[in-house]
Amino acid sequence: MHLLFVDESGKLDQGGVFALGGVAVRDRDWPELRDLWQGTLRSGGWPLDREVKWHGIRKGEVPPAVADAVFAALAGAPFTCYVTLLDPERGRDEFPELLGTPEDTYATGLMFLAERFHHLLAAEDDVGVVVVDSRFREDDRRLRRFFADLTEAGTPYMKLQRIVEGLFLGPSHYSIGL
Repeated sequence: MHLLFVDESGKLDQGGVFALGGVAVRDRDWPELRDLWQGTLRSGGWPLDREVKWHGIRKGEVPPAVADAVFAALAGAPFTCYVTLLDPERGRDEFPELLGTPEDTYATGLMFLAERFHHLLAAEDDVGVVVVDSRFREDDRRLRRFFADLTEAGTPYMKLQRIVEGLFLGPSHYSIGL
């Protein structure tokens, strides 16, 4: 089984490009990834219960030595990375069904990630689950409904038969994967 951990970068209401990305890891590789992550943070003196966020690296809140160690560790880590970049402002007129609202934009990014994840699962002859950073209660409900419909009916381009369960949602500060 594979796990796909998904989180967004930036805010949908701030304009500009929206990124939704994820890392896919085999269940049997999870202990190695967890140990690598925790060992990297411990060796840099970073608390395990504190997230390492990109904006924290960019703004200098994460010490450069820790940031460099994190990048080096992730470069050799046992996972596959995905990112979907969407420009809601430019695409809203041409693709209102995909980018008409912030919820549509997020759902479209998630759909594209799910398709790429499904290709990985097919190539590996495996199944998988998707874990998403929890947003707000109502947003989580909409996201669960959207994803349930997506896995049942498929996307406009493919069926997602290898994704075996609806979304798992959790707060990123409690998940190494997120």
